[in-house]
Amino acid sequence: MRNELPDNINEDMQSFCAEGDSLAEIGQYKDAIVEYSKAWSLLPDPKEKWNASTWILVALADAYFMGGYKEHVRGALETAFQCPDAVGNPFIHLRYGQILLDEDDVDGAAD
Repeated sequence: MRNELPDNINEDMQSFCAEGDSLAEIGQYKDAIVEYSKAWSLLPDPKEKWNASTWILVALADAYFMGGYKEHVRGALETAFQCPDAVGNPFIHLRYGQILLDEDDVDGAAD
């Protein structure tokens, strides 16, 4: 089931994500992670049902990956796979495969 967020939550969440995107663009991944985490925390439970959950988690996972915090990428992506429109998204599968390869799971990465 996909749902849209109430306007007040959506506006704050988009603001945090925009700030995270700006920080990630200039390589300040640790600060971007903080902003994306703020956006994630705004989502009502169950967080995985919201349309925004997928792209927040993907942005968070990408900031973890690019910032060298690879121990957190897998968990973010595995949660993202439970969110709307995540399965089949080429970027999510690419990043997940990269992490599996980094973990020496060649068969999983190839899948």
